[in-house]
Amino acid sequence: MSVKSTSVSPTQHNIDDIIAQVTQLQAQINPLLRTDTNQAETLLNTVTNTLPQTDNPQIEKLRAINLGLRARLKNNTGHYDEAIQYGLEALTILETIGNKRDIPPILHALGISYRILGNLSESLAYRLRQLELCKELGDQDNYARVLTGLGVIYNDMGDYDRTLSYFHQSLEVFEKIGDSYWLALLRNNISDCHLHLGNVDQAIQYGLESLSIAKDNNHENMIVVVSNTLGEIFLTLKDWNNASLHLRNALDLMDTAHNPNHKVDTLKLLGILCLRQDDTAQALTYLHQAEELAEKIQNKQYLYKIYEALSETYETAQDTDQALTYYKKFHQIKESVFNAESNQKMQNLEVLHRTESAQKEAAHYADLYASEQARNELMHTLNQVGRALTSTLEMEAVLNKILDQLARLIQFDRGALLLWKHDDFLQLKATWGAWPDHITLDSLFWIDLDETDFPLVEVQMGQRPLPLPTTTNHTTNETWGPFFGHGAWLGLPLVHQDRVLGMLTLARDNDDPYAQETITTVTTFITQAAVTIVNAQLYAQSKRRADEMTTLTKVGEDILSSLNLSHVLDRIAHHAHQLFHAFQTILWLRSNDGETLQAIAAMGKYTDQFLADTVYLGEGIAGTIAQTGQPEIINDSERDRRGKHVPGTPQQEDTPASIMCAPIMVRDRPIGVMSLYRDKTLGWFDENDLNFLMGLTRQAAVAIENAKLYDQVRRFNTQLEKEVARRTEDLQAAYAQLERLDKTKSDFIAVTAHELRTPITVLKGYGQLLERDPLLADHQYQSNLATGIVTGANRLLEIVNTMLTMIKADSQSLTLNLAPLNLYSLLKKIVKNLTDDIEARDQQIFITSGIKRLPDIYADRESLTMVFSNLVINAIKYTPDGGQITITGRSWQSAPRPDWPFPGLEIVVSDTGIGIPTPSLDLIFTKFYQTGEVANHSSGKTQFKAGGPGLGLAICRGIIQAHGGLIWADSDGYDEETLPGSDFHVILPLDASQPQSEPAP
Repeated sequence: MSVKSTSVSPTQHNIDDIIAQVTQLQAQINPLLRTDTNQAETLLNTVTNTLPQTDNPQIEKLRAINLGLRARLKNNTGHYDEAIQYGLEALTILETIGNKRDIPPILHALGISYRILGNLSESLAYRLRQLELCKELGDQDNYARVLTGLGVIYNDMGDYDRTLSYFHQSLEVFEKIGDSYWLALLRNNISDCHLHLGNVDQAIQYGLESLSIAKDNNHENMIVVVSNTLGEIFLTLKDWNNASLHLRNALDLMDTAHNPNHKVDTLKLLGILCLRQDDTAQALTYLHQAEELAEKIQNKQYLYKIYEALSETYETAQDTDQALTYYKKFHQIKESVFNAESNQKMQNLEVLHRTESAQKEAAHYADLYASEQARNELMHTLNQVGRALTSTLEMEAVLNKILDQLARLIQFDRGALLLWKHDDFLQLKATWGAWPDHITLDSLFWIDLDETDFPLVEVQMGQRPLPLPTTTNHTTNETWGPFFGHGAWLGLPLVHQDRVLGMLTLARDNDDPYAQETITTVTTFITQAAVTIVNAQLYAQSKRRADEMTTLTKVGEDILSSLNLSHVLDRIAHHAHQLFHAFQTILWLRSNDGETLQAIAAMGKYTDQFLADTVYLGEGIAGTIAQTGQPEIINDSERDRRGKHVPGTPQQEDTPASIMCAPIMVRDRPIGVMSLYRDKTLGWFDENDLNFLMGLTRQAAVAIENAKLYDQVRRFNTQLEKEVARRTEDLQAAYAQLERLDKTKSDFIAVTAHELRTPITVLKGYGQLLERDPLLADHQYQSNLATGIVTGANRLLEIVNTMLTMIKADSQSLTLNLAPLNLYSLLKKIVKNLTDDIEARDQQIFITSGIKRLPDIYADRESLTMVFSNLVINAIKYTPDGGQITITGRSWQSAPRPDWPFPGLEIVVSDTGIGIPTPSLDLIFTKFYQTGEVANHSSGKTQFKAGGPGLGLAICRGIIQAHGGLIWADSDGYDEETLPGSDFHVILPLDASQPQSEPAP
């Protein structure tokens, strides 16, 4: 609908004045569309009343522009149908007068309106038309806008790769134009797209950049949009504090921001946040506000999400009727509207592809094909690089490969990879290209983290790439100059789980800066490299631990294989020398007079010099350790004044080393010292090294003691062998007897259970006959007796069946009737059957909505019903009145861990009960195990702390194992005051007919 002018047609002499006046007003209106919609509408009305009714093309052009501005205003205020009417009227005028240049903004507004109303095909048609027209006119500003619009449409279609391509193309144009609003908008859109792709780190990075730009330029509407996006990201990460921070920031700006869609999004996300924080009352308040506003502006895209959230919230609040009402509303929109529109979209798209615009769009994508192929080639190369990096776990080989493989991806002249060695030292581990002779591998470089303007400090603190177009200001630094060169430079952190492992520096000899695409490529690569380095470090640690265990084993073997003290001590020094990569190792012993130390064993270049030397007690580092009995690590050996120079060896200041000394103690008395010297470039000794060396010195003490106690040990060994043989024979006999007793017990239970079933069945049958006897119907007392007989018989039969099931599970002879099974429906039925028991205990039980989304599994319904019934009943029994039980679930298609390499799912039954003693966590799954006093045994299923036969959890384990699954319990202990609660985990394969491994919790 257009607002018609009521002014009188002017004469020709004042047409120019009107044009000048209206042009000035429209220039004022444009920025107000984002900041003050009321003022913008007032000025639009002024323009409408100013424009005369005339066929003058210039006046008609201004009228069309004004209608286009109204269309944009209506979009910003949520009146999309009116926006379309204004846009179409403006488009008609401009086409009539043959004005192409002012058409793109009109097409842009129409594209927005149709997209928000869900008509993506119409939106795409106007966007494609706008794209071609902007290319024809050379209109860079609107060309960038339409690229953004196309990205938004494909984002709605779920084509996120194409979405990112459009957004980055648009961002590149706007960076040249310098429009801060669109720079913030595009970074927000890219952030949202990365969120859909699961790239959370990149989503946060672009979101924070967008928020910074919006705040710096006071774009309040954009601040709301970006705050919503960041809130949604942190909701995904379950980071409630950050989610709340950003969403409440958006809420504070809602009164000054003028876009109702943004308000709906903020209220919706706040509602979901409150729901996740179990504040259902506040969640309902926000969601109903969002519902009211979304219905007012007819935004179906938000409505079905709000209905879904309201359904879940009412379900959590135990309001089943309201939950069902909103669940129906959700599906009504989702199925009747969105499915129909999807079909229409496909038909419209088919038509569009026959049109000239669609053909041009296809041609446009043909132009992009080369870049797509380049990206594919890049991904292929990255995959090859990844395989190359993961082909070995040896640290040196991994580090050497990183820069070689990176050189395949991008161009640089000089590269360096440095890892943190200590708190303020970086160690050079790999280089690529030409480097000065004085820069050698394993060199340590000190870095002052307080020097915030130093590029490497910026990389460390910011934990993100830092490109420099030129490094002229940094090349004068003698130490770091070679790392920066004289041209463009790029520094990247090696980050793994928020920990900076080191740095990567890439230098070019020219000032050709690193493009954003290149930085993205290197960031992707270096992320993969960081994981590879961590794996190599873990492998090195594991290998080191294995080497330590091997060393201890070899030392033990050496001690046991010989009583030659000199030989054994020499072997201990040899093992320590190799393990710690020392350049000198000495083992000193106190002489008989107790006043001097004599080197008994030595390894390294200066062995003869040390063996010929004598150290007095309290003299030098070794003499001090022998006197105090306290181990030490000295990393400033050149500054330690205790150092004693051994004739024939270099001065300590000439060979700076890390020194580690440990005393050899016998009955709390130091009788010797083991000293190791290592070059600092190989790393300083640490506490772990010292602890292991202490272990070796204890072994040395053992060797010394062995030499003195050999005869006594030999006699003890003879006696010990006889005792061990006798005890072993006794244990074997006892074990055989236990096996016989266990089999006898199982056989007795099986026979007894089978024998009991017949009389119980008869008893139950006669009881049921008595219940139905019309003669007893009028005698309440006798009728109650008959009911009691049937109830007791049923309970007995249940116990007998439980015993038989236990026998089958114990003998691994359970028969499973496998069929497709939906766990959500099974759990709902179990909970429904226990409703009376739950209400009697004043407890609450929740099945989280995530279980609805679990896939069906191929399993035995009857046996799994028994499993989950037992687990829920168990939770009820051991949870005090008024407690809460929660059932959660998750599923996976790829292996969640190496010991469970199959598609499957996990169900967890959690309670707020009295918990389980830690020593009992495994025992509760054994037959006849009782968690409480036997006196608490009760026939009631769900009485608090009521005991039972002790078979339920054992049966559960047997059934789950028969399905190829796993069951275990977690608890912080047993406490009837603090109520730590328990979690019972059940893992099941999607198809129990497939052979499964035997996983461990």
